[in-house]
Amino acid sequence: MGSRAEAEHQAIADLAAHLGLELLAVDTDLYGVDAIPHGEVIARMSEEGMLGDGTAVLVKGSRVAGLEEVAHVMVEGAGGSYTSA
Repeated sequence: MGSRAEAEHQAIADLAAHLGLELLAVDTDLYGVDAIPHGEVIARMSEEGMLGDGTAVLVKGSRVAGLEEVAHVMVEGAGGSYTSA
């Protein structure tokens, strides 16, 4: 994203807020919210009942961020199956 990175991340945060969605920023402060360390997100997502019926999750990030592991833990913890795109 280059020089537009901060503005683009903030636009996503603004849209999430407008839609009433919770935004968890993993290892980045570009969204304008406190960053959560990768390992802490994994621990939170591993908690029983974190994701309920009807919960939708969008995992967005660069491959280097390692968010595939976060997505895997979320899906498996919710009793689903995981496929990486």
